[in-house]
Amino acid sequence: MFKFMLILFMLVPVAIQAANAETIVISGSTTVKKFVEVAAASYKEMHPDVTVNINGGGSTSAFGQMLDQRIDIGMMSRELTAQEESSIGEIQQIAVAMDAVTPVVSREVQHGGLSRISIEDLAGIYRGEITHWNQLGGANREILLVDIDMHRGTRHVFASYVLGSPTAPVASDAVILEANDDIATIVANSDQAIAYVSASYVDDSVHALALEIGGEIISPSMANIRSGAYPISRKLYVLVPKEASASVQQFIEFLISSKGQSIVEQAGYLSIQ
Repeated sequence: MFKFMLILFMLVPVAIQAANAETIVISGSTTVKKFVEVAAASYKEMHPDVTVNINGGGSTSAFGQMLDQRIDIGMMSRELTAQEESSIGEIQQIAVAMDAVTPVVSREVQHGGLSRISIEDLAGIYRGEITHWNQLGGANREILLVDIDMHRGTRHVFASYVLGSPTAPVASDAVILEANDDIATIVANSDQAIAYVSASYVDDSVHALALEIGGEIISPSMANIRSGAYPISRKLYVLVPKEASASVQQFIEFLISSKGQSIVEQAGYLSIQ
């Protein structure tokens, strides 16, 4: 009897902890996911009773799942569309970081003579009107065009500015990918490819093309992104119910706190503070 009571006593704290455990389900933009995953790991250290499950799927998917109440937090890397604005209801959009979308080529393409590009030429490439790098002063190679799935926030931002519409079609031979890291990898390993990614994915393996606008060369530097001088800049958001649970509210507060924003900057984005 004594042993039974002892075992029961030892199990009580575990039972209480299990009863108090909470799970936060997050889904959406893979751009936002990059730093939210790191922030969640840090948050877990301070709140071991909270489990944070994070999935991708894109910004459009996040909005739909929020409307259906299938997730607690949605991640979005673009502004709301007019249709989303009209149906947002009791969901609020909170900015958690600043970012930019930048066209990228491999170092080989850069060394072949391309370090900047005009918006007109960029649009010409994506529409299939410019098909070889030597048309722009580069090497005599065919351009390998990489685009992003239509429902992704990064595609929405890029196509809106460069092609005039978030749903604008591109050349039929474009390679369609979804994740920023996959796109950066294919570009880094190609002497023909051009793509666009979140500025946080630009590293030594790829070259971010500066934009030539009205005779001015504008690079996607942190200063130009923050000031708005780089035109394909954006805010990154989380979507949460206006009447979110206490655990969800606390996690959002952590994201926009000084510690959370330091994680944003470590991941290569700009703090909103």
